[in-house]
Amino acid sequence: MSRDIYNSIEAINASSIKRHYTGSIQYAAGALERGAEFHRNLLETEPKDMPPNAKLIYDSIMKHPMLKLIFEKAAKEITFIKEVEIDGRKVAAKGILDLHCPMYSINADIKTTSCTNLRSFAADMTKHYNHIQAVWYSYLTGYDPANFYYIGVPNKFKGELFIHRHTPSEIEEAETLIRSFLVHRGL
Repeated sequence: MSRDIYNSIEAINASSIKRHYTGSIQYAAGALERGAEFHRNLLETEPKDMPPNAKLIYDSIMKHPMLKLIFEKAAKEITFIKEVEIDGRKVAAKGILDLHCPMYSINADIKTTSCTNLRSFAADMTKHYNHIQAVWYSYLTGYDPANFYYIGVPNKFKGELFIHRHTPSEIEEAETLIRSFLVHRGL
C-alpha cells in the first residue's frame, strides 16, 4: 500500500495522537525524511543492495542474537488497519509497523537518534511520546506493549545499537494519554 493511500484512510494512528501532545514537528522535517530514507534502505532493500550505512547497521543487527531472530522472522513495514476497542469504544485505527514478529509476539521500531547512550535514548522515547506508539501498536496487533522494542541507531554509529522497552508506568501513562486523546476527539 502506498503512503498516499495509507494517509487517505480515515483512522487514528499513533502519529496523530503524539502530534496532539507535541504540536507540529515540522521543524524536524529534514531529520524525519532522513529517517524515512534510512528505513527504506534497511527494511525494504535486500542486504546485497543496501547502501553502505544501512548495510553496516544490518550487519550489527545480525550479530545480536535476539535482534537477528526478530529481524529475520518479522514482517517489515507492515500496515494494520482495523477497528480496535478501547474502554468499550470502537475506534478506527491504523499503523505501519517497522517489524512485526508473530513468532515471538513482538513489535519493534527502528529509531535513528542523536543520543549517544542508552539512558538518554530511553528518556527520549518517552519525552517524544513514543510510548504512545508502543501501546497503539499493541492495540493493533494484540501483543503486550511490554513486547515492543525500540532499536536505536545513533546518528554517529560506532557499532552500538540501543535496545529499549518501556516500563510498566510508561505504558500506563501512554494508555492514559490515548484515552484522553479519544475523549478530546469525542470518541
